[in-house]
Formats: sequence, C-alpha cells, structure tokens
Amino acid sequence: MSGVGAGAGTGALEGGAPGAVAGAPSMVGTGGVVDAPGGAGGAPSGCLSPQGQVVTVAADTWIEAVKPTTGHGNDKTLSVVGGAQERRALLQLTLPAALPGAVLLKATLALQLQANRDAGLALRQLSVHRLEHTVDESRTTWNAWAQGNRAWTKPGGDFGPPLAQAAIPAGTSGGTLTFDVTAAARAALSAQPVPFALIILESGAPPPLPAELAFASREGDASAIPALILEYCEP
Repeated sequence: MSGVGAGAGTGALEGGAPGAVAGAPSMVGTGGVVDAPGGAGGAPSGCLSPQGQVVTVAADTWIEAVKPTTGHGNDKTLSVVGGAQERRALLQLTLPAALPGAVLLKATLALQLQANRDAGLALRQLSVHRLEHTVDESRTTWNAWAQGNRAWTKPGGDFGPPLAQAAIPAGTSGGTLTFDVTAAARAALSAQPVPFALIILESGAPPPLPAELAFASREGDASAIPALILEYCEP
C-alpha cells in the first residue's frame, strides 16, 4: 500500500490517539490554514510546549441517495462513494470552549479507512464541509436531518464550500485519512462549546462500482473513532 498522501506535512497521529493505526499509511489532506500570529508555521514565538486535545465524535452516520429515507446510525462503518449511488458520511462533534489566551495552532480531522471495495484501488479525492444542521444518528437520512418537517433544503445535506480536501493514493486499502480544518475551527471557536457538524463526500470521479470506502464509526472499532485533534499553545 502506498503511504504517500497529497498535501504538506504528515498525517500520523502519535500516542494511540483515535484515528491512528500503527504501521498504516497516512493520507494527508489540505485546507485553508491561517497562521497564528507571532511565529512561522502558526506557532507563536516562545511556545515551547504545545498542548494537545482529542475530541471524538458525539454522533456519526452515513446517508445514501438510493435509499433516501434510510438511516445508518448504528452501523460500525461509515460508507462514502460518489456517483449515482452516492453515499456520504456525517459527523457531529463539539468544539470545546476556547482556552483563555491560548492560540489554536492546528485542527486535524482524522478518520480510519478500514476497507476499500474498489478492486483497482484507484486514486480517490474526498472533501469535508460544514453542515448547517446537527447530526442525529437515529433520524438523519438523505432526505432529512431530523424527523418531522426537518428536511434538508437540498437532499443529501445542506453544507457550505469545502473546508479541506484529501486524497487517498492509488493502491491504498486502509490507513489514517486526515483533513486540515484549522481555519474553520479557529473561526468557530468561542467562549462556550460550539456544535461542529461535518459531512464528508467524494469530490472526484469515483471508479466503477463497487467502490465504497468504509471508515470506522463510533459504533465500531473503539481505537479508530473519528476525531478532531486540536493543538494549542497556552500562554
């Protein structure tokens, strides 16, 4: 399997953080990173001991175009594929309250790819977007974000432009996929915890079916739960 991803830096997560798998390839995404003031690469001068925080998803599910009223909140994997039989993964997180005086150096969304049904293992392109509504594991579907009259304005989810892009290199069947969502996390931080709902979809042309990508969900492998890894420099 190839271990080279698109974008700069490495996507490896240290210390057994959720989303990390020892010896697995790391697939690195890109995003509009805004440097923190005071130092190169986003690290303020004098930041000798950055602090880390891992935020795991509070809810996750996937939705599909061919079964628009079916939810998958209890599934052990999150399915993603583009095309006529499109499937999208949805994640609900909570950004913790901003630390007084601290600078957010980086925010990385990490998911564990557990299976790739594409026999040719072609290059895949994915993107992550912020959702306009929260994710409800038991009620969110392709048609609606909750029961009742809470339908998406556009089936498949209401979301903004890409926060980040990521590539799964050709020949890859598993590993850690990361998206750099630093800019979006910085913009969303406040003095209070903030809901942070995301949707992941295939942005490039998919290979011939079957081609589903299966990522670990919070109902599956406890060591590979989707997570947001935050790195701070405290005053």
